Amino acid sequence: MPCRRFELTEGKSSKFWEINQRGKQTRVCFGRIGTNGQTREKEYDSTAAAKSAMTSLIVQKVKKGYLEITKSSKVKTSAKTKSKSTTQNQTSHTNLITSAASIPKNETFTMVGLVDPSMSGGGVKNGRAKLWTFVVGLIAWKINDGPVVNDRIDVMAPKVNYLTLSKRMKQFEAWKSVRLTVQRSKRQTRPHMMVDLIKFQGESQDKNILQARKKLSEPIEIRDRTFGTIRFNREHRLFEGEILHQNETFYLEFDTESIEEAKTIIKLAKPLWRSRKKWFKEFHAFVFDKLFDDCQRWRSYVDADPLTADEFKRLLDDPYKLEFRLRAGKLEYEMHNCSEELFFDHGLRVNGSSAKGLIDAYCE
Repeated sequence: MPCRRFELTEGKSSKFWEINQRGKQTRVCFGRIGTNGQTREKEYDSTAAAKSAMTSLIVQKVKKGYLEITKSSKVKTSAKTKSKSTTQNQTSHTNLITSAASIPKNETFTMVGLVDPSMSGGGVKNGRAKLWTFVVGLIAWKINDGPVVNDRIDVMAPKVNYLTLSKRMKQFEAWKSVRLTVQRSKRQTRPHMMVDLIKFQGESQDKNILQARKKLSEPIEIRDRTFGTIRFNREHRLFEGEILHQNETFYLEFDTESIEEAKTIIKLAKPLWRSRKKWFKEFHAFVFDKLFDDCQRWRSYVDADPLTADEFKRLLDDPYKLEFRLRAGKLEYEMHNCSEELFFDHGLRVNGSSAKGLIDAYCE
């Protein structure tokens, strides 16, 4: 269903509200006119429920005085000023594009975008054919003279050979500002909105996109008394850090893109780290119980002598990396170990949670 836009002017305040329904999901974007606004998404039990919710929300906005903006209400013109009004209509229409969901269908646009450093171009093989689908993410973009939108979209170029794929990957390197001719994809099969690449017009020096790049490329850090400085890794889309304890370096990962969620994970992970002596002791006992027999089999494959239980325990190191994440509001973690004399070139991983403790252990 196409995006519907409503506007309200009260004194010096001018606000917009947009809603789009696709399948079971609705997406709402709202804010002051001239800004990118905020986006909210919600999924319902069925398409009918989503459509009903959308209708109800529109009724509420109309009651508050919002007026729907349609193509016919954008520009009124006479035949004498047709060419001028056409330009005005295009500009007015472009200014409505304040989110990926509001990109109109069946229209071709000039887009300036900033290449996502975590997805700076790659190829997906098209079955057995010697062709690829080129995919690149944009984390900030604008259409024609519209506002900069910080709403991730994926640019697609299907059925390209390997030489063209290599060329595209160079054109769309991380953090590049690029100018493109694009059209909204007819089929939406990815988590983010997809547009088809019609033409690559080269690098861009658009000042608004360059300002967005400067802002987005600034380091995002969390300073914590227990874990030290935690930094956001834009390439891997998570927070990470290091902590030195008794001349050993432990690597930390907090699996989220949200700084607020990262702070919550850090808060929940602190009790585990503070009681690490007990935690690591449980880790050693758990690995011995779950993987001692597997270790013996590994050694038999390479004609190595079997280990006694005491030898296994002596050779088992503490975990060198700890990963944390939230799932349904509960803390989950992974403890990584690389004791070469036990599993040679294989590492081991132990999964657990704050609620259930250690859950599973296996070789990687």
